[in-house]
Amino acid sequence: MLKISKSTYIVAAAIVLAAASYIFAWVMIQKQNTAIATVEVEAHKVLDAYEDAEALEAVQDIPTLIMSQSDVSKSIQASQLVDLPDMASFPRWVKNSKPVHLNDGMSYVSIVIDDVGVVKDRSLRSIEELPKEVTLAFLPYGESTQDLTKKAYDMGHEILVHLPMEAHTSASGYVADPGPNALYVNQTGDDVKRLVKTNVASLLDYAVGVNNHMGSLFTEWSKGMEIVLDHVAENEMLYLDSLTTSKSVISQLAKNYPQMPTLRRDVFLDHVIAEDKIKEALTKVEKIAAQQGYAIAIGHPHDVTTDVLVEWSKGLQEKNIQLVPITALIKEMKYDTARP
Repeated sequence: MLKISKSTYIVAAAIVLAAASYIFAWVMIQKQNTAIATVEVEAHKVLDAYEDAEALEAVQDIPTLIMSQSDVSKSIQASQLVDLPDMASFPRWVKNSKPVHLNDGMSYVSIVIDDVGVVKDRSLRSIEELPKEVTLAFLPYGESTQDLTKKAYDMGHEILVHLPMEAHTSASGYVADPGPNALYVNQTGDDVKRLVKTNVASLLDYAVGVNNHMGSLFTEWSKGMEIVLDHVAENEMLYLDSLTTSKSVISQLAKNYPQMPTLRRDVFLDHVIAEDKIKEALTKVEKIAAQQGYAIAIGHPHDVTTDVLVEWSKGLQEKNIQLVPITALIKEMKYDTARP
């Protein structure tokens, strides 16, 4: 009677599991639709199965009476990966996004922190202390932007390019300065195009999209915003309208870019930089999320904002709220970009 060692059983079980993973992944791939989000999820599943198969090569004394784990690995690689879409074919907002599983029956909140990269210590607090699901919008000209962007990305945050734009002069006559390489309504189309490219280029390796810094005047200018959205769409990114003016033309123009996800801010968290006002704003965020299923809020790397958000994020489960990165609203919820 043939005596099979204990190690043989272990290896056989491992290979059976790998084969089962292959069958499951193959079935799932056959069922996938053309939606980008579904393709991305299934691709990750298959890659995970392949990595598990590769790990089997560390097992010693593979018996010759069954297929070797090396052959299994090669078979899985050939059968599963040959027909998978290359990650390079995904739009940038997908390639640079962070994976998240949405829990059924919850309201979803996406928090974006603007102006990151300007004041290093405060920016670093946002990166290190806020939950990784918080999206960070870096100003391209920030002195710490290049140093901190990769750190933020590696820690799990999604990244936006915070594009500086001209604001309206206030009623008191104050003229806000959006910073270097900002977009102005008196610029030529060629100048706008050049500046948009300059601002976006430095963050392309990490960013999922663009949102406007200031821009209450510029985002009302159709010609200028068409140039901006042309570049965003060309680079396969999303656009988040910070909605600094009720006359923003972005939602209207977005209809011309059906492949470019476009979202809008619901609440500003720290328009008044005070703890009680920020908490009031978060209460408003919660109500909006409960009503429509999701909400997008924008804040800044002020110490008090970080303090309040860190504390607020600890009690979300009891409120039936899930904090998610900005792309989760597109990939999983099919965000309604046409809402009034």
